[in-house]
Amino acid sequence: MIKDKIEELIESFDTLVELGVVFHYGSDEIEQGEITKIEFTEDDIVRMELDEFTEVEVDLQDFIENHSKEGNNYHTWNVSRQFDNLLES
Repeated sequence: MIKDKIEELIESFDTLVELGVVFHYGSDEIEQGEITKIEFTEDDIVRMELDEFTEVEVDLQDFIENHSKEGNNYHTWNVSRQFDNLLES
């Protein structure tokens, strides 16, 4: 993942959180939790802090498949779609 894309993802994530959207992550191996901190790397790894306590690392594809957003509404929809499109590109 290129640096500009990483910066756009972080900016979109921060904007959504400021607007009240809550991100969650959970999979078969990792218990569901609220994402309280996130970092994307150039080698497609996502580092997250869940519930301000547990630190996990997953590959980008696992993040795409296992994250969710709570609190999306009309006012956040455009930024949310931008975030998702950046993940997929």
